[in-house]
Amino acid sequence: SGPVGLDFILNGKLKEPLLSGKARLTSGTLRLASLDSPFENVSGAFLLKQNALTVQNLQPDLSGGHVGVGGHLLLFEDRYPELALDANLSGTKLKVFPFQYVKTSGTLEARGRGLPYEVTGSISVDSALSKEKILNRSGGSGQNLKATPYTPQQKGLGEGNATKIKLNIDVNADKGVLIQNDLFDLEAKGQLTLVNTLDAPRLLGKVE
Repeated sequence: SGPVGLDFILNGKLKEPLLSGKARLTSGTLRLASLDSPFENVSGAFLLKQNALTVQNLQPDLSGGHVGVGGHLLLFEDRYPELALDANLSGTKLKVFPFQYVKTSGTLEARGRGLPYEVTGSISVDSALSKEKILNRSGGSGQNLKATPYTPQQKGLGEGNATKIKLNIDVNADKGVLIQNDLFDLEAKGQLTLVNTLDAPRLLGKVE
């Protein structure tokens, strides 16, 4: 949602019109079902020439940080668009289970000629905090380890069950990952790879 200024030229034959021009977005908002926080204060320009849409200097705010996006899309009537987008993250705080927040910076790429699109890149974790409980005290004096329940977010209306985004992102966490719960307080670091899908991400790698 948000206001868009349009400046287009329509020419060619009536049966085969040619469309080109620019759309400029200011103070927009974008919400994705897989993310808790929306993209806010979105500004930037979109250049359109027939079915080719070029994204110029798209600048949204996300979770207290900043994102810069550029690239292009090819739009079609009968299938999902082809996608080639690049993004730079700076100080973005994301809520990723089991963390209350993960502050990140780095670069991401989204590519694909249809579903599922693949998101790759390299990001650094500047800081993170997890306060998820490990012990179950509901059974009186006995304290048994239990798996922390995880309930994926419900998909929005019309999203279906198809996987839309596959992940393959290198994650570097040199310091500042704090885990505080009813069993221990510690600081962790690691070299990880974020894989699987945006709705159900998985981490592979080494943690100290």
